[in-house]
Amino acid sequence: MWRTENAGAARKEHRIGVRELAEFALEGGDLFVDNEAAENMQQGLMAHMQVQKSYPEGWQAEVTLERLEHVNGVDLHVYGRMDGVCLGKGDERPVIEEIKSTRVRDPSRIAENSRPVHWAQAEIYAYILSMEHGMCDVEVRLTYKSTEGPSHTYTRVYDSHGLSERFFAYAAPYARWITLLDGWEAVSRPTMRALTFPYGEYRPGQRDMAASVYRAIKKRKLLLCEAPTGIGKTSAALFPAIKAIGSNLADRIFYLTARTTARKAAEDALERMREKGLRLRCVTLTAKEKICFMPEMKCRPDECPYAAGYYDRRREALNEAVSLERLGRAEIEALAAEHGVCPFELSLDLCETADCVICDYNYVFDPVVHLRRFFDGKTDSVLLIDEAHHLAERARDMLSAELNYADLLKLRRMCAGAEGKETDLYQSLARLIRLIRSLCKPLDMPSAETEPPNSLYTAVDEFALAAKEKLGTGYEYASLLKDVYFAALDYQRACDDFDGNYRALLFPDKHAYRVRLWCADPAEHLRRTMERTAGACLFSGTLTPMDYYARISGVRKEEGDGLISLDSPFPPENLLVLRMDTDTRYRVREETAGEIAKALYAMCAARTGNYMACFPSYAYLQMVYERFAVLTGGKVRVIKQEPGMKDEERSSFLEMLRPEPGRSLIAFIVMGGIFSEGVDLPGDRLSGAAIIGVGFPQPDFERQLLCEAWNDSDEGMAYAYVYPGMEKVLQAAGRVIRSEEDKGVILLLDDRYMQREYTRLFPRHWKVRKAHDAGEAHDMMSRFWNEQ
Repeated sequence: MWRTENAGAARKEHRIGVRELAEFALEGGDLFVDNEAAENMQQGLMAHMQVQKSYPEGWQAEVTLERLEHVNGVDLHVYGRMDGVCLGKGDERPVIEEIKSTRVRDPSRIAENSRPVHWAQAEIYAYILSMEHGMCDVEVRLTYKSTEGPSHTYTRVYDSHGLSERFFAYAAPYARWITLLDGWEAVSRPTMRALTFPYGEYRPGQRDMAASVYRAIKKRKLLLCEAPTGIGKTSAALFPAIKAIGSNLADRIFYLTARTTARKAAEDALERMREKGLRLRCVTLTAKEKICFMPEMKCRPDECPYAAGYYDRRREALNEAVSLERLGRAEIEALAAEHGVCPFELSLDLCETADCVICDYNYVFDPVVHLRRFFDGKTDSVLLIDEAHHLAERARDMLSAELNYADLLKLRRMCAGAEGKETDLYQSLARLIRLIRSLCKPLDMPSAETEPPNSLYTAVDEFALAAKEKLGTGYEYASLLKDVYFAALDYQRACDDFDGNYRALLFPDKHAYRVRLWCADPAEHLRRTMERTAGACLFSGTLTPMDYYARISGVRKEEGDGLISLDSPFPPENLLVLRMDTDTRYRVREETAGEIAKALYAMCAARTGNYMACFPSYAYLQMVYERFAVLTGGKVRVIKQEPGMKDEERSSFLEMLRPEPGRSLIAFIVMGGIFSEGVDLPGDRLSGAAIIGVGFPQPDFERQLLCEAWNDSDEGMAYAYVYPGMEKVLQAAGRVIRSEEDKGVILLLDDRYMQREYTRLFPRHWKVRKAHDAGEAHDMMSRFWNEQ
């Protein structure tokens, strides 16, 4: 690695890559989201390697270099990696080469001056090289290498004076931008250092959590924290992270959630801190499909006016945003509309100006859509991961990839109807379909292999090449083509990542053959990502047993990571937990549905209030719902969750749970769904919850593989079924008590709640009592309410 330094530079360094610097200086033009995202990076790498393999003696490939340079009052640490360099001998001038892969079959058709940003990259490298070696002249080659074979090279010669002028011209726009951001830091950082805890006194356990988070950041370690409802975990995580930024231990917070409902809690906590004098810029990311201005999401400049000329207008929007501290969905939409730019892409760009980013897990952990500008290497960002009990399962889905036979058949049929059967696209689809059928059809049952099918990789690659040529066309199949194309790219990515943590699953269902590259254990990926940050805190109210959640999340106590479990701050006498020995197993549900209905009625009759009945499936919910309606005869108002409810329907559903109802209301919901987690119903809005069953996940092939994988440690059943099930149980039960003043009841309906493997997972503050039947349960709940 070569590093040079301007001796006059002595202040804070701002790191930026050569490519990023060139793009910032010369940005302009349209946004090509689909094509850019779809580029086959592996083929680009192969094109580079083909050119580099032809280098004669004296040439070096992939040479890292960097320079610290003072530009208009800003110290820029510019770094990068030259594709090729030859220093020459004696009086020979040095030569550097910048290689660009292209899908243009004849690269000589690319005009020499058509891509100024490519020349800018090469010129910046040449400047740093000339400063390193004190060279007067440098020869710069810009080579375009087609992925299909030929290449074409343009050559220019620069003297050191010309290179210096170009470098400072390229660096000046970025230096001005950094000056704006540094001005904001000069305002915000002192308020972070001066910030006091926004609620005056800490709740029990809250100070311990805050101190543990700060220690983890200071040591750049991981922390797994079980923080029961009521501790105030959102503030206990954000406050020390903000103090860490003020102390220069980190530069940015990423507050990650699994559900959009949890984001408001973070925004509210920050607002409370602003009331105490904090100056902090926060960006909340919204999914592209929700924030898109267009009736149909087509990210092409010829179809979307917000993509056309995006880079011509982006900088004005970013400059205006520097004066804003709250950049949620409404503010970003308003800013994007004012400047006529894509709101989603603008929100991603705004993250670079933010002190805190509130977003979904996938922006950090998804190998395809993660924010590369922050998480492709080491970062000084802090991760605060809320609802961390969801992390491993979500990561398992992100890392897995699948080829769907039915989608391929449909696409082939539509392709034939539009263009016939002689096209490259049709032929590549036909071959891919034949291969998948040959792999899956002979099987009697699903199969798990330790290696991906070798025959598929080439066929998928051929399809991807053919499909890319058709992206964005007006054919009827264009939308389906895009979905299948990205699934193919994801499959290639999973093939490249495939290791001992993966299994190749083959499913033989006729007309629904599937090949799935399944990440059985995402812990290594999660840990690698978190280790590159300035520290990560994973927290939830449901992390029992902690060894299990640490194992599947990549947290390792033996490597200095922290594990803490805090006690509930609420008075235990405010909660009554009852259990009844009712069999809820699938085979007897018809027989015991009446018992469940009676127990639910007993809960509703003991005191007028709002209640939830949490079921493991919609079918079971409907079964008991029908019996409950007959039993109660309208004495209790009943509402029930429906599959696929929209945002407005969800809001209306929750609004029915009003304080002080005139008659009891019971909401029939599904465990693990939108209403059993991340929903805050304090006070009289919820008086109790009945948990029907133990939350067992639906048995399937993948779940059985997890069970078998852990059988060697006698934890197979627990890891695959018991722990994930109890996670849903405890999350649903956690809706009942949300504040120090809340009082309520929890009714556990399943005979397995008597067994040790379940009782050991109960929260420490639960004092569980047994009711022999619905009548006794009614009497015990009535006494509880009378005492309250």
